[in-house]
Amino acid sequence: MKKGTKMLLGVALLSTVLFGCDKPVTSDVSSNNSQDTNEVTTEKPTSNVATSEKPTSNVATSEKPTSNVATSEKPTSNVATSEKPTSDVGGGEVIGAPEHFIPHAPGQVTYVFEAECTNLSNKQGPGYSGAAGENGMAALTDDESVGYVSYLYRSGNSVNFLIFSDREVKDAKLDLRCAGEFFNLRLSPENYAIRVDPVNDEDLRSYQDGGALGNWDEFFLNYYSPAGEGEFKGYYIDEWICKTIDINAEGSMGAVGWDTFAITTSLTLYKGVTSISFITDNSDAPLGTMAAVAPVIDNIQITTTAQLGFVDVNKNIPGYNKAPIYIK
Repeated sequence: MKKGTKMLLGVALLSTVLFGCDKPVTSDVSSNNSQDTNEVTTEKPTSNVATSEKPTSNVATSEKPTSNVATSEKPTSNVATSEKPTSDVGGGEVIGAPEHFIPHAPGQVTYVFEAECTNLSNKQGPGYSGAAGENGMAALTDDESVGYVSYLYRSGNSVNFLIFSDREVKDAKLDLRCAGEFFNLRLSPENYAIRVDPVNDEDLRSYQDGGALGNWDEFFLNYYSPAGEGEFKGYYIDEWICKTIDINAEGSMGAVGWDTFAITTSLTLYKGVTSISFITDNSDAPLGTMAAVAPVIDNIQITTTAQLGFVDVNKNIPGYNKAPIYIK
């Protein structure tokens, strides 16, 4: 398994038009459905996924990224809760379910998790000209119908989705909805990493209290290092259903070529919280001040029988009120 930064983030990071691959699944990104619940404590998940080797890296990206965007308060969410979450497993209350949790009747459903609602604290990345950091990396399309995360054009930059599940499953389907800007884009497991990690209670403390929230990138660079107490417990998705992500965005000055790409039908969701990270894993500078090729990310979609929630939801785009999680 690769590889430059992927191996780095194994040491550490949590990590359209298709050519030569199955037709991707399409998604209606304009859905505004949402459901609300109240927040309870998080149950510590367990994992049966282990790897004996710890990734190493020859790419020096272990320094904490800095940001020129000042944020004085942690972004908050405007989605309120009103009912205790319940599970179709025994019909009881779901212990540890987060505020943004949507239960459903028995059967398989598809959840959508919005990238612009992830925690972008202590993140920074270059663009075509200049750079942006933290909630400045979240943007809207010209018609303000789609929120997304950009400025991922540097090796090691990532978007991290923290997903709560009421049970462990190993057969969830994962799709990525993304676009390109400025240049034609081809992504594969060779230059773009998708990493899945179990998350425990200590991880879910704020970084000021020794946890990961608000500083996810640096936390995983150190937490799973060879010198650390823990071993690398996650895994990389090294084969994608769509094989490659190809987007024609040559000369565009905004996000174009939106499409949904099938990644895997064997995603492991641990009982409790799972981190699914999308990580820039190359140093192929395309143009301007960009130092790597990467997509702009709208959302991920998970199809499963499990009941899911969204952990550490942030309101990064003031006035943009699309639900951070909903069922299609």
